[in-house]
Parts: sequence; structure tokens; C-alpha cells
Amino acid sequence: MVYFGNAHILQPDGNALSVQHQRIAEIIKDLDDTLELAWIPPDKRSAFDKHPFAVIHRPRDGRPAYVAMTLAESEVNQTVIARLLSRDTHRGFSIDKLESEQVAAELIRRKEALDEMEEKRDFAESVIKSRKHLYKHKKLRFE
Repeated sequence: MVYFGNAHILQPDGNALSVQHQRIAEIIKDLDDTLELAWIPPDKRSAFDKHPFAVIHRPRDGRPAYVAMTLAESEVNQTVIARLLSRDTHRGFSIDKLESEQVAAELIRRKEALDEMEEKRDFAESVIKSRKHLYKHKKLRFE
């Protein structure tokens, strides 16, 4: 993990994170590559850190990185994506709360589908590369 003050920046391996948190971190990065989801470990939180998650903004112009928003664990879902979409003024359009929640839900559905397709592709590659004549996976046999 990379450290940003008290916050740990979530890396692609994300071994201590749930699949949902990993997806949300990836979607945030896809929406704006200057934003990152970070987790503040309990032993590193100050009296002012009420929430365990934060969105870190790293400006491209060399200004120092800063915490853009903090999040409760229950908000690391489509809620944070909707908040980011509704606050995005760089794209030249405004989006209301309901529409941003719908777009966020669709982004999550698409990310889940993409993750599932990648998992199937990885499995197929491993079967093809395998020198075995019989391959077992999830109680299924492939010959």
C-alpha cells in the first residue's frame, strides 16, 4: 500500500478489500484519473477522522494532493459515484441527483459484467495453456 498522510491508497491488488470496494475504486479512477479511493486504518485516524474512507484528489498542475471527501463504509457504493457525477463540472453539463444515481448504478452493473467477462477469459486461457487432458473447475470436468 502507498501512504498519503494517514490514508492508505488502494492499489490494484487490494488484497484486504471487498470486491465491491475494489470495483468502486476502479470506477472512481475511470471517471477521473486524478481521484483515488483511500482507506484510513483505525490506528491512524485522528479525532477528526469520523469516516474510514476518503476520496483523494491529486491535481495535475503540481499542487499538493488533498482529501476531496470522506466516506462512511456504507457510502462506498453507488452513492459515492453519484456524488462525484453530480459534482463534476468539467464535462460541461449538469446532472441531477436521481439521474446521477441511475448512471452510477449502470456503471456498477457494467463494471461487474466486465469483471465477470475477464474472469471467464482468464479461466479459458488457463485451460488452453494447461497440459492436462482433464481439467476440473467448480465441480465441472473439461476433457
